[in-house]
Amino acid sequence: MKWFGKYLPSIVVLLLTFLFLNILLPDLIYHPGEILLAKSGDGLKSYYVINYHLNYDNSFLHFSGMNYPYGDNYLFSDGFPAITFFIQTLPFLKPFAFQIIHGSILLSLLITPLIVFLILRKYKVRVWFAIIGALALFSLQPQFPRLFGHLSLSYSCFFPLAWYLLLRFNESLNKWLWTGIIFFNSLFWFFIHGYLGFMIALYYLTYFVIKSLKREQIIRKSIPVFIFTFLPLLFFFLFSKYSDNIKDRPENPFGFFDYQAHWKSIFLPNSGFLHDKLALFINFEKVTWEGSAYIGTTTLLVLFFLFTLSVAKRINRKSNLLILPIPSDLIVAFFSGSAILIYAFGFPFNQIPDLLKFLAPIKQFRALGRFSWPFYYVSGILAVVTINQLMSWFAVSKTKQVISVVLVVLVCSLYFFDSYSFLHYISKSSGKEQMGRNVFSPKELTQEEKDLIEYIEKNKSQYQAILPLPWFHIGSEMYGKEPSEKTLWNSFILSSHTGMPIYAMLMGRTSISQTEAYFRSFAPREWHKKQSNLFNKKDFLIWFNGDALYLEDEQIVYDNSKLVYKNSLGELRSISQKNFFGAEKKENVDKKNPVFHENFSNKQKWRVNSNNGRYRGRIQDFNIIAKLDSTVLKPNQRYEVEFEYFWAGEKSLNNVLIMEHINSKNEVLWFYSRPICSFPIQLKNKVLVKAIIQTQATHCKYNIFLNARADEVEFEVDNLFVRPL
Repeated sequence: MKWFGKYLPSIVVLLLTFLFLNILLPDLIYHPGEILLAKSGDGLKSYYVINYHLNYDNSFLHFSGMNYPYGDNYLFSDGFPAITFFIQTLPFLKPFAFQIIHGSILLSLLITPLIVFLILRKYKVRVWFAIIGALALFSLQPQFPRLFGHLSLSYSCFFPLAWYLLLRFNESLNKWLWTGIIFFNSLFWFFIHGYLGFMIALYYLTYFVIKSLKREQIIRKSIPVFIFTFLPLLFFFLFSKYSDNIKDRPENPFGFFDYQAHWKSIFLPNSGFLHDKLALFINFEKVTWEGSAYIGTTTLLVLFFLFTLSVAKRINRKSNLLILPIPSDLIVAFFSGSAILIYAFGFPFNQIPDLLKFLAPIKQFRALGRFSWPFYYVSGILAVVTINQLMSWFAVSKTKQVISVVLVVLVCSLYFFDSYSFLHYISKSSGKEQMGRNVFSPKELTQEEKDLIEYIEKNKSQYQAILPLPWFHIGSEMYGKEPSEKTLWNSFILSSHTGMPIYAMLMGRTSISQTEAYFRSFAPREWHKKQSNLFNKKDFLIWFNGDALYLEDEQIVYDNSKLVYKNSLGELRSISQKNFFGAEKKENVDKKNPVFHENFSNKQKWRVNSNNGRYRGRIQDFNIIAKLDSTVLKPNQRYEVEFEYFWAGEKSLNNVLIMEHINSKNEVLWFYSRPICSFPIQLKNKVLVKAIIQTQATHCKYNIFLNARADEVEFEVDNLFVRPL
């Protein structure tokens, strides 16, 4: 009974958390092997790489499911390396891989409020209020949306656990025991996802730097601190570097200056009723999803109160203002989290970009906005501790006790308001709509999916890889072509159940040379070199589910293939290497007699857009490079539009080629759109754009222009041709 009484509050927290999760995510609890938390994008990719790696790869580190014939390093796959390596070590666990992944995510969610509760108790918060505070902070925690997209970033316990272990280290006499525990905890999170481990390392570093500035005696702790702060980071960095045989990964991943936190994403709600009202007066356009970590109304008010109180005390040091005994360690934790938040805002790199030349590895952690998560917890716990101190101050008299009750009711109401708005958004908009059936389990497949798989199994010896149409490749950070949801879904199903690799890519920071070779395999024969001997002589098996194809490359591959199987889900087609690599167009292009040519040499015509005989534009503007009418483009005719596009940096590859037609009623319709980064002929800092269009059946005017929403990034265009097919 004594033991039960001691741990009763913790048991209550666990039970209430379980009830909360039972309402929010019942399928994760009761059907962990039958569901997918995400059925598209990075979430679906994570499930696929785990399933394929465990069933078809013999190596711990080499993943062969995508980027055929090269494969890639598994550490770049976002496939929970720490858990996957553990399952590979114990092969009998392979059939239960998804249950283990889901179980670990569920366990993380379940213990997050408990750890927050234990931290609050370390700071002497009343038991009942610590329970309320722990559950309130959990319900608003910023990693909930990751459950339905970026699964390995959904472990909400990672930072509270790291903080709690640090508190135990500080109070323990056995420093080496807790040093070992903290070291392995940090290392584990690095191998779940690098961001989680790096956030912990940054927090420990800033925490002890601030402690040293306060001249606290930490010299005797310096060796343990070095061990659990720097060694996990160093081990992960060296392991990643020396286990990787690819030497030309992008050194400047896109997003470092784009995926940052913003004061609005931290101090204003990012969704819900209040957000909708504020959006009528405040522009949230530059607030990115990556930087969302709203601290909540209660925490915001408490921080404002503490700031006002601090300023007032500094102005009048002899005043009888309220004195709140906030623990000094908590103040250090708050300033540590605040320092990391400033980093999440992009400081000092936004102000001095050249600093990245000396801190190049930091660029690999490109989504800076995620580093706002520690601040969410330190500010939230500071708020709960402050309110607890206020309740103690108000409890000295019966009159003030009434105020204390009112304060608690107000705080609970604000917590409920924030949590309800946020969780209502999660459960309705981002949650259940993103969940799907576990198609990596044979039990969850439809009969038509089984029929496709059965055909491939019977004829697998004839083929070397699955080629999805439309093709996709995401990974190099420069060139890229997004997959459609249907193409990604079905490609992953067929590959995971047959073991056939996919001739496509959806991973992080892939080899630039391998990416260029992939893109050029869809270009005309004269633009790509002879294919590597890594390919064998077997045919490629095309998966096509009826999505629109680009005429300039995808349609050619389709036309050169032959149908081998078809059902309502799509088609399986076969194409030989000879007909695929550099397949020639069936239509002839009259290169000698273009119907339109523009070399942009007329400075008077192009004015501010003229630069050394080329068109110079900016991405954020509408850049019209040609205006044509029916005297140039005849109705119901196919044409090839070709020009040279020069990019001044990776951002300028985000530009989009758009063509529109304007009919006699001045009605405008965009009928062609393709990102510059997706064209097959990528040549260093130049792209040879070749687009095929079909004109309208009636006489129309046509505009050819480039446009994308981005910062002001310059680009150049030269030698624009329009040729009839």
